Amino acid sequence: MTTEEGALRFQSHAKVPLNETAPYESCGIFLSFLAYPHASDVNHRAEFVRASVIWAIAKRAAGDLNWGEQPLCIKPYFLTGDLGEVRKIWLRGAGHLNRRIICAEKIFIPVLLNAIQKRGRPLSGFAPTLENLWLEVHPLLGLKETSKATFLSRTWKESRPVMPAAAAVWLWMRHRATTAKASYGESLLHLFFSLADLRELLNSTEEFRELADEVKRFEIRAADTMRFSER
Repeated sequence: MTTEEGALRFQSHAKVPLNETAPYESCGIFLSFLAYPHASDVNHRAEFVRASVIWAIAKRAAGDLNWGEQPLCIKPYFLTGDLGEVRKIWLRGAGHLNRRIICAEKIFIPVLLNAIQKRGRPLSGFAPTLENLWLEVHPLLGLKETSKATFLSRTWKESRPVMPAAAAVWLWMRHRATTAKASYGESLLHLFFSLADLRELLNSTEEFRELADEVKRFEIRAADTMRFSER
């Protein structure tokens, strides 16, 4: 995909305003671009921001009763809509997020590390080719081994522009996870209430973008990936 095609098809620049009084909204905006990177997905992103904010507030309030009793600054807009539909929107978007993060962990990062350490050197005993990495990723995505063509034309094509951001999220979650089995949802909950960590992720995303040109094997270029900024 050329830079021009990427600019037409995908959002080239994502602005994430950091809101001190409503950090959960800032996080929702950031994650909405990962879930829906398509330039025409404005409505899907807006719906996902609302759904993710409701999810984060409800989940934290359920796990921290003292926090749940404290006054909270929240836009009335976030309290509108059918809760059943809101849950469906959250689960759908969270599924997209999960696929992006899996692709970053199992494809983007291994190939990037391989390129940085020594070009062409096998990684963990095997060469980082799509055939080998596909064997790692398809069970995690719930796909059949014969579904590689569909994966490339849909999941991977849609995920490529946000691979640097997804890699930054995966690395951040890996450092925060208290157990090996901690779900990405549990790890992400903290992010909704920490602007410092969100700012760190935005900076890490740009660092991964600068390295993206090393990943020649899967046609990822910095110019074809989404740039994030605070404003």
